[in-house]
Amino acid sequence: MSTEIHHIPNFAGKIIQREASFKKAASLEIVAPTIIAPDEEFTLKILMVDEKGFPVINDGRKFTLRAAGPKLELTFSFPHNGIAYAEIRKIKFKKEGIFRFETEFKNKKVFSNPCACRHGMDKKIFWGDPHIHSSLSNCMVQYSRSTLFAFNAARYLSCLDWAAVADHVSNGRCGLDKWKEQSALADACNDPGNFITLPAYEASLKGGKGGDNNVYMDKFPSIFIDEYENGSVKTLCRKLKELSQKENFDFFAVPHHTTRTGKHGEIPGKIYPGKKAMPVIEIHSKWGSSEYRGNPSPLKDVHPGPSYAADLLKQKLILGFIGGTDTHATMTFAASSLESGHIDRLPGLTAVCAEKLERDNVFQSIRDRNCYAACGERIYLNVTLNDITMGSLLKINSSLLRSRHIHIECAAKSNLKSVEIIRNGYCIKKINPKTWKLISDFEDKEFLNKKNSLDEGKFYYYYIRVRCLSGATAWSSPIWITA
Repeated sequence: MSTEIHHIPNFAGKIIQREASFKKAASLEIVAPTIIAPDEEFTLKILMVDEKGFPVINDGRKFTLRAAGPKLELTFSFPHNGIAYAEIRKIKFKKEGIFRFETEFKNKKVFSNPCACRHGMDKKIFWGDPHIHSSLSNCMVQYSRSTLFAFNAARYLSCLDWAAVADHVSNGRCGLDKWKEQSALADACNDPGNFITLPAYEASLKGGKGGDNNVYMDKFPSIFIDEYENGSVKTLCRKLKELSQKENFDFFAVPHHTTRTGKHGEIPGKIYPGKKAMPVIEIHSKWGSSEYRGNPSPLKDVHPGPSYAADLLKQKLILGFIGGTDTHATMTFAASSLESGHIDRLPGLTAVCAEKLERDNVFQSIRDRNCYAACGERIYLNVTLNDITMGSLLKINSSLLRSRHIHIECAAKSNLKSVEIIRNGYCIKKINPKTWKLISDFEDKEFLNKKNSLDEGKFYYYYIRVRCLSGATAWSSPIWITA
């Protein structure tokens, strides 16, 4: 196999070196694409970072990477006295399976994220952080870094496929000058096929009016819309729609840390903007998880009302799941010591299922709920209900009332602790794999009726929750059976 080794580009290296601490190496990260086809060329990314998440300067030593299933072995070295980042290109797997790369670092085995090699997969999985803050946010600026650093760190330090810098606009934190700056930098860093920047900003709303929401767009309009003083998420989306019709862009809003006291994201019917304007909820960030009350990683100060994802689903809102960091240190995998004290949980990520790594595809895949949330690791997750993919709606019929077939494929960098099937907010099946990957089928034969329905036997949802021994978690976007 004839591979190529590339290192960090000069300009990106300068941007990163300006912020980096260059301490002693603490970990080695190996990042593989999550889905490939047999005989398809792909790129493996490797970097060494210190305890804060910054890259280290390497002495040129060599590493050998192995993938056991395909019996593949690769040897490479980082640049001598350069940033310890390398891309090994033109790698191929010949056979199908779910594989991991491994090597030794500090006398311990180190694994990559899982890589599913399959025929007939028409969509890839692209990983991103939809919720990064830069110094343009004018929020906790003592922790933050430049927008240019944000995109280069996302691409080369976090090895993401896409990212959104969703800087604050409310409370006078943004004007036309900053808006032009952030939109220009995002467009300049957008590199279709290699790394995508998704246009975004954060619009704060008051508790009971929708709370904090990020607005995502397929292109930047001339100016942002802010409804902090007197509006709600519904009026925000209405005014965005009016602007979008004039300037020909598309958008949607995403609530996050909905359980935060004072800024809670309860969404009563009178302010719900509809499933097209609000297709997903950010279920996890470095603030904590807002999945359900009593979850193992809640926010530190929790609103007492019905503002969890489970509460909003119980209201019959059609919401998929995404994860983000809400990092104010401007780096997805920044150590907690670089963040404010309340931002100390595992970093959230979003896996987007799309045909191409292009801005329109990433935007539309989230809009279609063809995505899932994770934290801590890039967990591979493939879920279908009667061959329908996550985020989809199934029209109810007598056959579905009697039986539903659920297919689950999942794998992680660390061993899986549990895989749970959630129906209407309750776990109906729990699997304890005790290994790093699982392929499983489950037939739910319980007859669906008023007892286990949210709406007189006419509304049901399923999703999968995966927990790892490392603490990493993944949540598939729900699949709905509805009239």
